[in-house]
Amino acid sequence: MSEFAEELGSAVLAAVASLIAVTIGWKKGFFQPLQNEKPRNPPTFLLVLIAFGIYFAAGLIIPQFFTKALLAATSQEARVETTTLASFIISLSIFLALLLFLFALHKPIRQAILLRSGYFEPKKDLSLAAAAWLISFPIVLLIGSCIDLLLYSIYGTFDFPDQIAVLFLKMTFEKPGFLVLAMSSIVLFAPLIEETLFRGFLQSWLRRHLAPLPSIAISSILFTSFHYSGDQGASNISILSSLFVLGCFLGFLYERRQSLFSPLLLHGLFNALSAANLYISSAL
Repeated sequence: MSEFAEELGSAVLAAVASLIAVTIGWKKGFFQPLQNEKPRNPPTFLLVLIAFGIYFAAGLIIPQFFTKALLAATSQEARVETTTLASFIISLSIFLALLLFLFALHKPIRQAILLRSGYFEPKKDLSLAAAAWLISFPIVLLIGSCIDLLLYSIYGTFDFPDQIAVLFLKMTFEKPGFLVLAMSSIVLFAPLIEETLFRGFLQSWLRRHLAPLPSIAISSILFTSFHYSGDQGASNISILSSLFVLGCFLGFLYERRQSLFSPLLLHGLFNALSAANLYISSAL
């Protein structure tokens, strides 16, 4: 069977699964209307800028400490180890800095970011995150497959660069200790950092001025743009399209649950299962 036929078959299966998942989700009330009431005590634009400033500052400063080690690395193995360690330390540092900043805020603002509803209900957050994954995953696959087919019709190939995070993870598959560090960065710290920034700070601030849907759309566009990389080439179209869909589900969950924990769980679940699938498929 040709690559085109396989990709087309995957797209058809994803379309069927998406239709079934959305239909069931609709009947079960997953897509219930969102509250239009504006959040109380959302972060100001200055606080949003500071939060993103922490992210960029750590991302620019900390790598400088690893420059000499990378230049001194004479083998691919040494470069992989240094890059993995640097990525882990950068992710951990950004998370800790954001955590300190978050808890330095006045309690009403912090609550508007973390838990607008005022009620921490982990079982509901987890169940809704799981339901969102079951609905969003086939849709993300469908979007990715359709874009890949479109790119094939233009370039005549499916051989495009992988997402940077995927390449990063693949490099550590033969090194268990560094694989743990890479998985921690991707499955734990990436969701914590990105959800705090894009849903917690940015979307909360947007809701101060806009209705839920435009707030979700804008935060999802900016979330998607942060994953752009020139090294990904034409595959950016497929990767970013899929991430925009995921971002919309993350934003929807945040508004639906009035809690940051539900999109955090969905993001972590999505990354964990995607990473596990990548590891298993590469081992076959």
